[in-house]
Amino acid sequence: MGYGNVLITLNATDFVSLRNCVDNAIAYHQYNDDLYIDSKSIFIPTPCDGLKLLLTQKELKALSNMLDMADTEYKSQQLMDMFNKV
Repeated sequence: MGYGNVLITLNATDFVSLRNCVDNAIAYHQYNDDLYIDSKSIFIPTPCDGLKLLLTQKELKALSNMLDMADTEYKSQQLMDMFNKV
């Protein structure tokens, strides 16, 4: 997964873990006011030792969208692989 100037290689389990962390952060920050929308105040742990993300609300939403697209692409590829085996 590439985000900003960071490239993270994740297995399926770690991807789900990161996606859950991002989804939880979205849910938590969803109802906060936009006073600090441009402040890097959202901390996201990653499955990678020593790597954590510090994001703004905008960046968090962009990361969430990117993870959704990556998940859709991964699931599509799995379906295509199933059809190719038949």
